[in-house]
Amino acid sequence: MEFRSSKSKKRRSDVVVRNGYYTFSKEYPAGQLERPSRAVRHRNRKRSVRRFLLLILLFAVIVCGTFFAVDFGLKISKKAPDPAAIAVGQPTLLKDDGVRALVMPTETVRSKKELRAFIKKLRRRDCNTVVIDFKSSDGRLLYSSNEQLALRGKANTYNNVTVRDALKQFASANIHVLARVYCFEDPLIAALDESLAVKYSDTDVLWLDKHELDGGKPWLNPYNTIARSYLKAVIREIHAFGVSGILLSSFSFPGGENASNASFPGENESNVTHNALLKKYITTLKGNLSEDCCLLVEAEADAVLNGDTARYDGRLTPNDADGIVVNTAVRPPETVPDKKTKFVSILAYLSSVQAKLDSEKMCVLLLGEEEVSNAYLRALRRNGFSNQIRSDESGTY
Repeated sequence: MEFRSSKSKKRRSDVVVRNGYYTFSKEYPAGQLERPSRAVRHRNRKRSVRRFLLLILLFAVIVCGTFFAVDFGLKISKKAPDPAAIAVGQPTLLKDDGVRALVMPTETVRSKKELRAFIKKLRRRDCNTVVIDFKSSDGRLLYSSNEQLALRGKANTYNNVTVRDALKQFASANIHVLARVYCFEDPLIAALDESLAVKYSDTDVLWLDKHELDGGKPWLNPYNTIARSYLKAVIREIHAFGVSGILLSSFSFPGGENASNASFPGENESNVTHNALLKKYITTLKGNLSEDCCLLVEAEADAVLNGDTARYDGRLTPNDADGIVVNTAVRPPETVPDKKTKFVSILAYLSSVQAKLDSEKMCVLLLGEEEVSNAYLRALRRNGFSNQIRSDESGTY
């Protein structure tokens, strides 16, 4: 008697379902099983529709998001930049807007209250720039330098955090910072290391710009490579603070009553004239500044017009600086009593000084305390002298 084994029916749970197969498909591994119920099919269809709608919605969100992002980016690119973001480091702004500046007393840096008061003063005077002595005429540095000469001479005044906080306040107020650097007039370092200093008549005796009893001070020797390297390093450190420009003051050989007795070790070996040395050094300093930091050089008005044998061995212009700050405090005395006639005479003199400068160079007038009246400033601006730095030792303006 033969027994035939009947084929057992495959159950759904026994079948391994692969991705992409349906239980009612012919390609289903175990063969086509029974068709899902209507309710299951309806539920699956609903699920598929929901998934499709979600995909459509997600695609729409991505497209809209991309559109708004691009539109917002285009609007931002067309919008004027934030003044606080561009306050520091834009020489083109200095040239386009003009330099309307006050010289700030250095001790103001240490007080946030005094800084806010000085910023208000700048705004009342319609100024867009502040001049701060980062290296003063006594050789002191506003900040903490890492240079060995500065450390040995204890030249540092304030810590860098204090200086940076002050610069942030000016940046927030859209005020440019012009860092003034007294160059070769440096009695601190010259006395610290006499090998770097100007000497008296080819001797080893330290030269002074006046008699010692009258407050005479030694100067750094422009021919000394270590002295020039020190100044270059100091300017590089100041540049790192992000200032809008560097103003070189006392950028000359020493003048005055004792100038004829001054001697400069290294001059004979260099075979370079005083004039050529200074102009070449300006080119070197300018090359170490970024494009967003301008370089200005201060010179007395009469030295720009007629030259100066002791200080420049001629005229300091032309040079590679971005502009000249003309110190108007040193000019021929006026003998005319009438104010109007006197101003006409001053204006003619300043116009002749400006004519000696390159047309593409910025001409900035450095005005003393006796020249800070609003009427005088407005008269100068009406006649084309819109770039002005006002200096008042008391800081009252």
